[in-house]
Amino acid sequence: MMEQNNNMADLYGMSQTDYLREYFNKTDTLTAVYLGGSYTELETGKEYKVSYISVGRSSSMILLEGFENKEYNTIHFKILENGKEIEYTKEKRFLSPHLLKVHKAMQEHYSIKERILGHLHEIEQQQHVKILYAVESGSRAWGFASPDSDWDVRFIYVHEPEWYFHIEEQKDTIEQMFPDETDMSGWDLRKALRLFKRSNPSLFEWLHSPIIYCKDEKFIGEMQQMEDQYFNREKAMFHYNHIYKKHNDRYIKDYGLPLKRFLYYLRGILVCKWLTDEGTVPPVRFSELVNATVEDTSIKEKIAHLLQLKKKSNEHNLEPVDEQLFSWAQEWAKFYDKKVEQIHPGKKTCLDDKLNKLMYDTVNRMATEITNAPSVQLFN
Repeated sequence: MMEQNNNMADLYGMSQTDYLREYFNKTDTLTAVYLGGSYTELETGKEYKVSYISVGRSSSMILLEGFENKEYNTIHFKILENGKEIEYTKEKRFLSPHLLKVHKAMQEHYSIKERILGHLHEIEQQQHVKILYAVESGSRAWGFASPDSDWDVRFIYVHEPEWYFHIEEQKDTIEQMFPDETDMSGWDLRKALRLFKRSNPSLFEWLHSPIIYCKDEKFIGEMQQMEDQYFNREKAMFHYNHIYKKHNDRYIKDYGLPLKRFLYYLRGILVCKWLTDEGTVPPVRFSELVNATVEDTSIKEKIAHLLQLKKKSNEHNLEPVDEQLFSWAQEWAKFYDKKVEQIHPGKKTCLDDKLNKLMYDTVNRMATEITNAPSVQLFN
């Protein structure tokens, strides 16, 4: 077993210590349950202590206590942190230090938008699809991102016509996490239109994102023209009520959780206030939402103070929340909890023929473009 790691170190022209420092992260919080496979020295179902981990672009490797001289591919293991299974491939702290250096150097040569357009173009080429619309979602779209916040890119894409002519349903999502902290997630055209018909609140947020990376004007224009017919205020109320209750539970149970948890909680409450007062698609920008829904000047100032703290501090930093603001939010949360209990999602007049036509026209219009040219234009 010693021979394998030494060969890898020799391959890179460095000592084993330098090799581990450059390509692995030392850890004392992880364990790995062996799921079975070709590693005959390991016992299936047994939990092993992880001493080093390296998440790479195409594969991830670990070293186990007692077996440090052999690298194991993580596809054969369930990775746990303090006894709880985690999605280790989405954790920046586990990325290979070498890979982080490479991508940091790349970032110095490309702007944020160019970098994201490059990722979208790569997805188009790999998946053989056409991206119709791509936007930023989450904290950056809301306007309270921390310096170390991920980039959460959401997009709608279309396949070639033949893809839709299958008896069985096919995978209609694309998800990819890039090592430069860009989280990409997209829905196929048919899935997006089905969710639009059901008044999916997340999709309506995408359609109003202030940060747009690429857009097919005709497609998005037609969707936005139908918003009034499909947006369901009651369904949105249920959605955002669930969001603030979820974050309230987590925040109350452990008051030391990051500030972002409270801001997510507060945003859910303010969206419910907007929906009650206006009944339309709520603003995505948090500052616009606050200005439209909060009348008390002192509360506005306290929220503004928290926003400034969030923008300057790291994602998981802990910051105290003003007691008056916390009590104010709690009162409104209780109010909307009761209000949501009294409402029932009403039915909207659905223009299914228009949605069917939009899908048919878009698939046909994009059919030749998928093979002829990318929709994502780089460096524009």
